[in-house]
Amino acid sequence: MIMAKKQQRLLVIGTGNMANAHARAFVADKRCKIVAAIDVSKERLAAFAKAYGVKNTFATLEEAIAWGGFDAAINVTPDAAHYPTTMELLKADKHVFCEKPLALNARDAGTMVKEAEKRSLINMVNFTYRNASALQEARRLVTSGALGTIRNVIGSYRQSWLVQDAWGDWKSEDTW
Repeated sequence: MIMAKKQQRLLVIGTGNMANAHARAFVADKRCKIVAAIDVSKERLAAFAKAYGVKNTFATLEEAIAWGGFDAAINVTPDAAHYPTTMELLKADKHVFCEKPLALNARDAGTMVKEAEKRSLINMVNFTYRNASALQEARRLVTSGALGTIRNVIGSYRQSWLVQDAWGDWKSEDTW
């Protein structure tokens, strides 16, 4: 998402649980500044804005796009909203970092890709567990050369929270 030497101004769409994880990472990167946020929950939006020093808050994406004071957006909306919100951002000539899944089906994802390519924009999906300590250690080992030349990697990440309720009910609790 970082394309220029100037500090990139970011809009966060959806200020729930995952937005906080992304915000902590982007706030730590001096190349970025979170300048605005959107959420349907006024309380959650206010808490997020206070926690990260965000001065501009909006109730709708249309208001934020009309304001326009951002270079890129972090789309942390519910899955079904990824396609319509990302398409609006792309049509407004904004880069998008979208939480997974990119879209609910391949057709919509393909449309998003084509729109981004047509406009020479970045439309990326957060589809890694880059902040997981095991992956950070694996990266360190690979980049240090400690493992020699890597020729093949096969991995699996089992997400227990999708198949059991030990952490809570992901179908009905807003946290998930």
